[in-house]
Amino acid sequence: MTAPATGSANGPTERDIMRSTAGRLVLGLGALNLATLILMAAVSADDGFWGIGNKTLPPGALPVSVIARGIEDAGITHIYAIDAGRNVYEVKALDQAGKRVRLTIDPLTGAILARAVS
Repeated sequence: MTAPATGSANGPTERDIMRSTAGRLVLGLGALNLATLILMAAVSADDGFWGIGNKTLPPGALPVSVIARGIEDAGITHIYAIDAGRNVYEVKALDQAGKRVRLTIDPLTGAILARAVS
């Protein structure tokens, strides 16, 4: 009668090898996940602010309150979003007819550069 394979006298068993392989796989995936998170943090930090991306306005840009007042003076009174885009203000509003409009505004002059109705 032979003794069961325990891994000590006869070398590692198949079960021992599978555990070792699974452990190495888990460690490898954990390291890959950590490297991915570090890379994402580095890319986001490069923009200067988490979650904003490259949305900056040029020096001397008019404040949002002045932009809103200019849009209202142009006849659009239902503004529901003003975002700082890439060197422009992006405005979402409703026109006099109740249609959605997207405006692109020059941040230095307040002039409407583009208007799209949706």
